[in-house]
Amino acid sequence: MIHHHGGPGPIRLLLSGICIPLVVVSIAYAADPFSLTAQSTTGSPQSVSASGSSAIDLVRDVIKNEGAFSALNNQGLNASLRYGGVNNAMQFSKNAAGTSAPVAFPSMFDTNLEQEILTEGLKVTKTFGGHLFVDASISRNDFLQEAAIDHYWTPSAGVGYRFNDRAGLRVGYRGDFGPHFTVTGGDLQFYVNY
Repeated sequence: MIHHHGGPGPIRLLLSGICIPLVVVSIAYAADPFSLTAQSTTGSPQSVSASGSSAIDLVRDVIKNEGAFSALNNQGLNASLRYGGVNNAMQFSKNAAGTSAPVAFPSMFDTNLEQEILTEGLKVTKTFGGHLFVDASISRNDFLQEAAIDHYWTPSAGVGYRFNDRAGLRVGYRGDFGPHFTVTGGDLQFYVNY
């Protein structure tokens, strides 16, 4: 068991550092999209690999020496996460005491997307008294070339206030739902028409 006092522990920092980039990357493959390989850096040389649908669970297992990674108990290690077709999407190391686990994300986010997407949807807006409004929408987004998934759905709902016919404020919910992935969140929009 790892004991750490004073501030968030290295495991909590590591897991929170993983959540943000993995939420941003939302397309997943149908088979286990994540695989993690860890090699010991102390003790007897060992290499252990495991795959699954949750990167957080895999990293938690290697940090806590659980599941397939129990053979690496009390050893320092270097680990690499493979996501879909991306080798070394995340790399980290852990010291034998379990008190340090630096993380790196080497060039994981290539934003050069060469894909046509067909979006079809419906949006409904209801105004109350000229200033207050609510809206809801749903759209289906289809990739026209081969991709990890064929399509995903994007629902949205919000409430807003029009200050006048040129400016307003809207608070809303938005999600993306596809085979083997879900991304949800909110947005705050201040808009000006000119």
